[in-house]
Amino acid sequence: MSADILKDYFLEKLEKSDLSGFEGASLSFHIPLQEDFLNFVLETMITDPERMDDFKEIHFSEMNNDEFRVKIDHSMIDREIRCKIHDIEYNSHADRIVRIEFLEGIKFYEKALLTIFGKAKSSWSIFKHALKSDDDNEEGDAFWKLSGSSVKINLDALLRKQELDFLIPLMKWKGIITKNNSIIIDFELKAEQNESNYPTNN
Repeated sequence: MSADILKDYFLEKLEKSDLSGFEGASLSFHIPLQEDFLNFVLETMITDPERMDDFKEIHFSEMNNDEFRVKIDHSMIDREIRCKIHDIEYNSHADRIVRIEFLEGIKFYEKALLTIFGKAKSSWSIFKHALKSDDDNEEGDAFWKLSGSSVKINLDALLRKQELDFLIPLMKWKGIITKNNSIIIDFELKAEQNESNYPTNN
């Protein structure tokens, strides 16, 4: 039996919350998204007139050492922003959060501009609904929040938004970094072992 068949079967059982026969099993995921591929996807999206036609360019570069640059050319903003990805942390609800800090190209007082940019333009609607956020609410559908000179992405809220909340208690995030002109996502899915199924020593 191929590894792909086993993985698909395991993921199907996870979705059904049926871990019988898989207690203690784990799957590790190492997903590198290379710069060229990421920019190709973005270029394809902005050339679609029904999606993001107010954008002239979105281009990632210098994706190394947990930093990256993104060039944004839009009818409301034309800027190159240097960013840094910080280690995953927890909020007051124990949700996993990744913080992306703006090192250059945008200031904390431009938060209002980013908020308008994210909500006002019709061409942004494809992301406006998927990325809908309320700055005063970390619960519900919101999974990103502008805070000072950074944006915080709630990874657990993102999974809930995509109806993948069944993965939250099983997912261990190992890190999100940039290296070798790629953004690399590492996580593990682990089915906790049910100790009640095993004999104990008296």
